[in-house]
Amino acid sequence: MNKSTFFLGIFFLTSVTFCKADNSSINDSLFLALQNDSIAEYYKAIDQLDSAILYKNEASIIYSHIYNESDTLYTDCLYELACLNYDAQHFKSAITLFEKIERLQEKYKIYDVEGHSLIIAHLSLSYAHMEYYPQAIKTCKMLLELKEKNESSVDFSYEEILGYLSNYYSADGNVHKALECSLKAYDIIEKDSTIDDGVRITTLDDIAGCFFQLNDIESAIKYQEKAISLSIELCQKNQETGSAFYTRSLYNMSRIYYNTLNFQESMRIINRCVNYCRDNGMENDLTYAHSLLLLANINHDTDYKKRAVQLCRDSYEAHKSILGENNEYTLRTQLVLSEYSAWAGEYNDAIAVGEEAIRKYGIIYDENSLHYASALARFAAVYAA
Repeated sequence: MNKSTFFLGIFFLTSVTFCKADNSSINDSLFLALQNDSIAEYYKAIDQLDSAILYKNEASIIYSHIYNESDTLYTDCLYELACLNYDAQHFKSAITLFEKIERLQEKYKIYDVEGHSLIIAHLSLSYAHMEYYPQAIKTCKMLLELKEKNESSVDFSYEEILGYLSNYYSADGNVHKALECSLKAYDIIEKDSTIDDGVRITTLDDIAGCFFQLNDIESAIKYQEKAISLSIELCQKNQETGSAFYTRSLYNMSRIYYNTLNFQESMRIINRCVNYCRDNGMENDLTYAHSLLLLANINHDTDYKKRAVQLCRDSYEAHKSILGENNEYTLRTQLVLSEYSAWAGEYNDAIAVGEEAIRKYGIIYDENSLHYASALARFAAVYAA
């Protein structure tokens, strides 16, 4: 399943209590709130999420004036608003709203098993997107506990949640703990033949990544080869499903060779990945966009600067088409494009592209955040090129 997709729904089963106001003003306000809600749903249906957020927020404000903060219409609206912000990749706003709902649950003792697990899952992913890894780890462990108690309605298996936890530990620098989680997941998978092949391949990818970070290159390649072999088998069963895992495993293998400075082998594998994507109509797949960037990196490091700029530009356009111009991956690629343009002598383009990326970083992230600081450091390299 799509890891970033969750079921939306009503989960607070509390009674609606009107606040003090005369009936006519309540009815007028309620009508206006429901109208805003309907407009929000329309914009959501046509994938104009920012407009949907605007009207859903108006609805939530009206509900807050006519209902107690523990009532169903208000809390449901907050939840839907939080999910809209999550889907629109406004993760800071999503975190604020989900945390508010958590506080309301605790304050009014309206704990709901299904809703609670959905909120925790959203929070964990949102924290990770913002690189708040200690919080992501904490909430992911809470989700595991809920799964163990059969109190989770999130459509992730126990081993999938372990995979997320492994990734968060790895990103937070605790690679040994990450490997422990991935190996635990793999042990579960090996004992259960009914587990989805995609989960098996993803877990092998994660293990390979952990071993690579621990500088055990032989083990990293061993597990990555297993992932590639299993993805080829999956392609033979179902090419549409298997292709995504196959290209991702090829990309991961190419990264291993790239980071060990074996550019020739890395180039061979990533070209295989890019060509497979093109031959099978996968230009809208995120792995294709990532692969173009890796190919740009290889060309840059082997002194094909102009070629690197073009590949990086293609990667940026692919990321923007798939994820939108304000996505973190798109912005990172834009900064690399700025840097590579400078190295290729295209200084005016480099400055323009970099300044635009920094401006977007300043809108999306706090100026005191690691995201923003890292972006500034990368942009500074343009002037050193």
